[in-house]
Amino acid sequence: MTVYKYLATCIGGGISGLGGLYFVMEYSGGTWTNNGFGDRGWLAIALVIFALWKPVNAIWGSFLFGGLYILYLYIPGLDRGAQEIFKALPYVVTIVVLVITSLRKKREYQPPESLGLAYFREER
Repeated sequence: MTVYKYLATCIGGGISGLGGLYFVMEYSGGTWTNNGFGDRGWLAIALVIFALWKPVNAIWGSFLFGGLYILYLYIPGLDRGAQEIFKALPYVVTIVVLVITSLRKKREYQPPESLGLAYFREER
């Protein structure tokens, strides 16, 4: 079990690093800015809860949230006010998802038991 936790942490950290590299090099034009990710971190946390702690659900949920995030770019003829409403859509969906997810009481929808517990190598 400890080996799996260690590997998952290393692989997850590597994937996160590659995602950050892509963001800085492609999305931001190769320049680093403080608070460059803005408030999209809250979307990531909501995505994990929405995915019910399952990676495949997280992939589909990321497509959903990402699509909602850029939806206003693909709807022609929107005025400035309508664009702002569409820009707020991912956050509204996030709130709705968190409310619906919090109503679920089944055991398989709950977070992992070891979530939040410190990793001590000595306790094998």
